[in-house]
Amino acid sequence: MCMEYVNYNQSLPPLEPGTVLMHGKYEILELTSNKGGFGRIYRARRLNSLKREVAIKEFHLKHKGTTGLSSVHSWTMETVERGIDVMKMKFAVEAKLLSLLTHSLIDGHLPQILGYKWTENERMFYAMEFIHGKTLCETMDGHPRGYVMPEKIAVSYIIQIAKVLHKAHELGLIHADVSPNNIMLRNFPRNYAVLVDWGNANSYDEELS
Repeated sequence: MCMEYVNYNQSLPPLEPGTVLMHGKYEILELTSNKGGFGRIYRARRLNSLKREVAIKEFHLKHKGTTGLSSVHSWTMETVERGIDVMKMKFAVEAKLLSLLTHSLIDGHLPQILGYKWTENERMFYAMEFIHGKTLCETMDGHPRGYVMPEKIAVSYIIQIAKVLHKAHELGLIHADVSPNNIMLRNFPRNYAVLVDWGNANSYDEELS
């Protein structure tokens, strides 16, 4: 698959609060502590009458060189530049896959995609629903040492995430990075799990991968 990209400058600092993107559509509120595959994630809001909070994901690599490219398969590692190009493609594909999934699975266990990839001022972005809550890992870390999650709740989370993975596999998609760090628990409704960070996803469909 051949795709066009603007030059990527990894030295660009995080966006400042108040930055407006997408021709006045979104306003950045803050950089969050959440980090997706190859990206920074910002809390933002739509500049319309609803003022809805959204998440803006920006393509970003922490390090230059092979250390920062460790998640790219070995066959993409001919050069650092090629590895970065592959990551850019995977970033764009991530938004496409999430959009495809959220149209097929509308029960809230995936973040809703609000816009495909766009480029602006040498940066790449896409917009999605902002999930209010903590990761499963953060939730467990917040309990006293030795805490064991009640079986009923644990099984509920397994079933919810399994539904997402089942639908993904029906569509020929593999998440490839399921972990407690990539399962968000919504503040409301309670005990509602969301599978996030599809940056390492693969597809059986050559048109998507």
